[in-house]
Amino acid sequence: MAETFSNMQSVVLENLDRISPATAETTQAGRWINQCIREDICNLVNFPWMEAIENKTTVKDQSIYTWTDQTKFKDVQYIYFRKAATDEWRRLDEIQPVALHDHYITTENSEPVVWARVYSSGNHGFDLRGVPSTAGWLIRAYLWNYPAELTGSNTNEILDTYPGLVEAGACARGALHYKNLDAASMWTLRFQAQKLAMLRAERGRRDQSRPVLRMSAASGRPSSGRRRGSRNHGGSAYDWLP
Repeated sequence: MAETFSNMQSVVLENLDRISPATAETTQAGRWINQCIREDICNLVNFPWMEAIENKTTVKDQSIYTWTDQTKFKDVQYIYFRKAATDEWRRLDEIQPVALHDHYITTENSEPVVWARVYSSGNHGFDLRGVPSTAGWLIRAYLWNYPAELTGSNTNEILDTYPGLVEAGACARGALHYKNLDAASMWTLRFQAQKLAMLRAERGRRDQSRPVLRMSAASGRPSSGRRRGSRNHGGSAYDWLP
């Protein structure tokens, strides 16, 4: 059964020996949970479920575009461009903002070929060069977004998959709030241990989806990476190939 936000609030307060907590304490416990998820966990890992796609259309003579949901935006992976829906997507190269201003001029209107990160009027976004000379061209960005803040009986992938990790992180924050330094130290150590376990699990899951062949010096053919003389228990090393 999936862990819920409201139940985790109760668990955290019980761990901190808050008997019959006031509404303000329950609200504060919810803040610790959301802070732990966003700041202590999702800041470390770009989970697959954090991936998002944002589509935009160009505006003539406009170089700067901002992301739609600033409260959830974490980072951008790639930006692609095409003139029309029948064209192939072309990946734009990312460059540093200083290179954008040193080597490209804003008055040169043409097809975009590069982009740089920008923080404009309090919003994260990207700056294109060349500056689009036509309205209606298509931009597709692959992003990582933070999960929405939890409320009520809601849950999310972190709380559902790693409830013990969230519990330990929220309790560490709570113990510091109540100035119980011994408890804060204990919960912090527990959080660190569970965080390492989570990172190993996520790294292992990611590595499994990226099989790699190395070249065999003996034959010039791809090798499975097994030591010479090891036995094959379970099929060919190349079963994953289409």
